[in-house]
Amino acid sequence: MISEMQSYKADEVFGAGEGICVRKERARDKSPHTHEFIELIYISSGEGTEIVGGVELTVRKGDLLFINFGESHAFSKSDMNFVNILIRPEFISEVLVNSENILDIFALPQFSTISGEFSKECIVSFSGDELVKMSDIVNTMLCEFEEKRPGYIMLLHAYTQILFTMLIRRLKGDSGYKEKITSNILSYIDEHISEKLTLSDIAENCFYNPSYFSRKFKNVYGKRLVEYIKERRLDKAAEMLADGEHTVDAVIDAVAFPGKTQFYKDFRKRFSMTPNEYRKCKKTSTNM
Repeated sequence: MISEMQSYKADEVFGAGEGICVRKERARDKSPHTHEFIELIYISSGEGTEIVGGVELTVRKGDLLFINFGESHAFSKSDMNFVNILIRPEFISEVLVNSENILDIFALPQFSTISGEFSKECIVSFSGDELVKMSDIVNTMLCEFEEKRPGYIMLLHAYTQILFTMLIRRLKGDSGYKEKITSNILSYIDEHISEKLTLSDIAENCFYNPSYFSRKFKNVYGKRLVEYIKERRLDKAAEMLADGEHTVDAVIDAVAFPGKTQFYKDFRKRFSMTPNEYRKCKKTSTNM
């Protein structure tokens, strides 16, 4: 009989009012498991094997592993010590709400799991001066969490932002870095275009602060995120109407458009004709 994979619940890990948990551990063989929170694993000594999404990865001192929520992973054949930084998604939103680097942060390859693809770039390796700095940051976070002196949560917010900034510095020169936010976010929207998809939905899945990210998205793409989503729904609707196999009502349901009246109004504005006129036009051009 195959047993279910263990899933660690956030309420079992985090204390009241704590969106972060930092603890020192020693690697030991363990069955693959998942969790409802983000896990950063900083290898402080030794080396071993981490299995993430079924892929074996060799890790050693100075490596920082990013394990997204819902991602299966386990240590195997390992002899090393590490610091575990467990973070609720909403804690990251609080940390980054005023970050000027938020688009850079979510362009990190570590967030590629939003598109459902595992990436070996879940490992970032530090060496030399960078290793010393990262070790200091992680050890300070560990001490703050263990001692729980007044203001420790505020300090952990600050150090979490510093940690992500260190990741940006380490990866900014990598090929394709700047394109990650485009490929991940826009692909995610296309893949879920037939579902109810809102700014808040994306924020929840990607750890964004909704209003802040909406402003940044407009700066990059020249339109608000909600406008982009509406355009993609209308484009998909036009594709379905062109094939002549779907009624207008069926198309509206298929693209999860919020309301029939609004659909007709927005469709006419985008294509300069009604849905029925568009379908007839495409049918005529196909038969010519």
